[in-house]
Parts: sequence; structure tokens; C-alpha cells
Amino acid sequence: MNVNRWGGGYGGYGYGGYGGYGYRPNYGYYNNWHPGGWNYGGPGWWSGMYGSGWLAGAAVSSFVNPYYSAPIGDSTVVYNYSEPVPVYVPSEPVVVQTPPQTVYVETAPALPVPTEPVPPAATTAEKPPEPLPEDPKVKEAGTYFNAARNSFKAGNYAEALNSADKAVQLFPNDASLHEFRALCLFAMKKYPEATGVIYSVLAVGPGWDWQTMKELYPNQETYQQQLRDLQQYVASNPKDAASRFLLAYHCLVLEQKAEAVTLLKRVVELNPKDQLASEMVKALDTTASASPMDRPKVTTP
Repeated sequence: MNVNRWGGGYGGYGYGGYGGYGYRPNYGYYNNWHPGGWNYGGPGWWSGMYGSGWLAGAAVSSFVNPYYSAPIGDSTVVYNYSEPVPVYVPSEPVVVQTPPQTVYVETAPALPVPTEPVPPAATTAEKPPEPLPEDPKVKEAGTYFNAARNSFKAGNYAEALNSADKAVQLFPNDASLHEFRALCLFAMKKYPEATGVIYSVLAVGPGWDWQTMKELYPNQETYQQQLRDLQQYVASNPKDAASRFLLAYHCLVLEQKAEAVTLLKRVVELNPKDQLASEMVKALDTTASASPMDRPKVTTP
């Protein structure tokens, strides 16, 4: 079992149990640190873009990420976040319908009842199926992502981002790798870049929950201080929509939905063309009870 030093213990969740997200493949390199994600809203909330997103189907072709700018100069473009992250969707199995047929069975004569017990026939144990060969890309991505999480927990955010970038290049359709990239940029106080990444991720589904987020940090105070830094930035830049969108994302990680809606409404006021923020405001239910007390708090500027 994976026991968190400043929270509860959990293990055995794997990647496929991501609450509310729809389907995510189990790539095998998460080591059970990823127990869940947001689970807000009612039935059909995730229907739409790419089968699981916030935006309606008509918005797919017109998607615009207003907070992403491609690097200028010799900077390496890890991923083009002007498009939503293409989440993997499995193909549906093909079912062949066979018409009913009439089968004639000849009745066999009854066998005589044996006078002595007949020993059971010897059975041959079935050979277990051969394990599927491990994809070398999965092992390589696991090495990079393990290094990224270890570096992040140690506070080496630039190293964590570098390792995560290598994993993303192997699995560009893994939304959690992109979400981790956004967290590295957030921790480095690169708020515009972090928003450009997380916007593309949230266009196709919800983000991590608190149980997942806190496993990446050595203690709660480290994350709380990073939130304070972002809140100070938001307060000092009252016309900046991007930083408010990023802070709203963290509010939803912490289950502070009312605060998230307040921030997202301000985002829409500052940037009326932000379709995603507008749809998130419509989707979020603010009538729920107060957010839990066992986590950091965000006060909206």
C-alpha cells in the first residue's frame, strides 16, 4: 500500500479508475499514485468534444485556446496546445449476429447404471496464457515519469518538467502527463504557460482530485505557498483572465466550486470569447455543501 505522509493511505487504484473522466488507458507507469479526478455534475456532463469534454460537439472544429502561444525562436515545442489533448478512445467491439438455426438431435439410448462407483476421469490442468510482451515505450515512459515525480517532490521543478516532456513525446495522448506539465509550470510561477496547457487538458475532461494532487507534494504547506503565490499574482493583475482560469482549476482540485465559479465568471467578463470557461460555469453545481476542511484554501481576489 502507498501511504502518504500527511494524508490517508491508498493503493491499487491504477489509472482506469479515474472518477468521472470516461476512459483512460492503463499505461502501467503510474505506480498507484493516481486515485481519481473531479466527479462533478450530472449524467451526460462529459458528452461532447472527443466523447468526454466540456464543450458541445459543434465546438470541436471551432476550438480556440486563448491562453496558448507557441514558443518563439529555438525553443522546443513539446506539444501544440492550440488543440485539445487527444485522449485515447478504444474502438467498440464488433458483434456478429448469427441467424437462428434449427438443429435436429437424435436421442441416444439410456446407458445402464454402473454397480460400482466410477472414478472421475483425469483432467489436464489448462496452461495459463502467456503474458503479453511489455511495450518498451511504456517502460521508457515509466522511467521518465517516475523521475519527474521524484524531482517534483524534491522541489526540482525544472528537472521534473524536462523528464515529463520526454514522457509526453512518447505518449502525447495521455492527459495526465500534460496535466503534470501544467503543474510543473505552475510551481515555477510560469502562469501563462501553465494556463495554456491546462486549458487544453480541461477541454476534454476534468482534472485531478485532491487525493491525486497531494501525492505529488512532500507536504501540504509547499502546495499552499504555491497557491498563495498564484493568488498574489491574480490580485496584482486584475485584468488577466489566464491566471484566474488557472486559479479556478486549483479551486476545483480542492472542491471549492463556489470560488471556482466566481473566478470563471470573471474570466468570461475579461475574455467573452472563452468558450470553455463559459461552459464550465454552466456545468458546475454550486449548491453543494462547503468544501472539505482537510486541505488548502483559496480566497478569491
